[in-house]
Amino acid sequence: MTMTSNAHRAFNRRAIVAIALTALIAVPTGFAPVASARVNAVEANAKRPVIKTITLIQAKPVLKTVTEPGEPPGTLVVFGAELRNTKGVKQGYLAGTLLTVDILGGAVADELRERSLNFELPAGTILARGISYYPLGDRELRPGKPVVIAVIGGTGAYIGASGEVTTTRLADGTYRQVITLVE
Repeated sequence: MTMTSNAHRAFNRRAIVAIALTALIAVPTGFAPVASARVNAVEANAKRPVIKTITLIQAKPVLKTVTEPGEPPGTLVVFGAELRNTKGVKQGYLAGTLLTVDILGGAVADELRERSLNFELPAGTILARGISYYPLGDRELRPGKPVVIAVIGGTGAYIGASGEVTTTRLADGTYRQVITLVE
């Protein structure tokens, strides 16, 4: 896929914004969550009513690697992609970053990446953040294996948003993004 000069400039602006947002809301990594606290949080959130579910199909992302995948922690990938609803109508744009925070060994070598997603939608922006496992040296998720991160806020109609985003890479290289917002 080739991009026009205007598309390159728009992508670069969105990538810079995504990187800046990541830097502003960065949180320390390297701690292990306490299992019992996680169970209590999951139980509490299960009781929160879902107020809205948004399903979007993300186009194949345009990826730009700042450093090469498979290198030590600190590898940064920025990306952007158009978003459409399930009927194919354009809904907005996704700008995001992936930062490798650990390379795990074992039976299946994976990279643990911090994901920051910015969904630019007509009614406002939804911000999501979390960590996910990626195949070692690959810039994209495994096809057909959903991963979940937290919605950490938003703007416009989504101010104060919380919930989760479930991301699934589809066989054709596009992604299904299911945003579930709770009260």
